[in-house]
Amino acid sequence: MQEDLKHIIELAIAFEKESYHFYTALKKNTKNPQLTEIVDQLANAELGHRRKLESILKRGMVEGEKIFHELQPKQVEDMKLSDYLLPARIDSNSTFQEIMVAAMHREKGAHDFYRTMTKLVAPDEARNLFEFLAAEELEHKGILERLYEDEIYTEF
Repeated sequence: MQEDLKHIIELAIAFEKESYHFYTALKKNTKNPQLTEIVDQLANAELGHRRKLESILKRGMVEGEKIFHELQPKQVEDMKLSDYLLPARIDSNSTFQEIMVAAMHREKGAHDFYRTMTKLVAPDEARNLFEFLAAEELEHKGILERLYEDEIYTEF
């Protein structure tokens, strides 16, 4: 595996680990059962991403290329709801709304990270992998934004 690509994948693994820890910590700060379930699903999805990346790193470029080409990025529409909401610091006193906004921003950051990674790799390398992961993160953001819209906007 090319050294640059290996470094990018290692960076992505670190990002996924951080995301997993973010969601497991977030789960401890929410009392809403629906949000707890979604946060748990997101933590598991981030763990799955990390394992996929670690597997690719372990197998090397030849096996990795097969995986890259088999992945089919989804077409996901960005609601851009979180673009207009400012995140707050999360602690045990955080409201449902504050937790939701923080999680949406986390997913937006993950999406932006993977979109940037697609620009750093050659077309024949891991671009498909990073496009797939970017779409997954955007899908997560959409799940959170729909829940936010259903729960918060109905209060207005």
